Amino acid sequence: MKGLVLSLPFAAALTVPAAAQTQDDLDRFLAIVAQNGCVITAENGAVIQQQSGMTDQQLEQLMLAIARANGLAQGADNTLRVVAGPCAG
Repeated sequence: MKGLVLSLPFAAALTVPAAAQTQDDLDRFLAIVAQNGCVITAENGAVIQQQSGMTDQQLEQLMLAIARANGLAQGADNTLRVVAGPCAG
């Protein structure tokens, strides 16, 4: 997850198709990210992945889907702020 978060350009995330994810997968992931401050960093990326129980590929697909729905904001410090679900607003 750490490599994905830091190497995935936001613009590329908007153009790459992602496989379908279940609503339960999305809800679980968003809840975990919210518990970790709504920001995915190099420091907490592995924790979020471990808590989600998802593979790198599953998380990549989920992140791409969230990005396509404008649910991510890339920080200048190589972080990703989730602005969807419990992290919206």
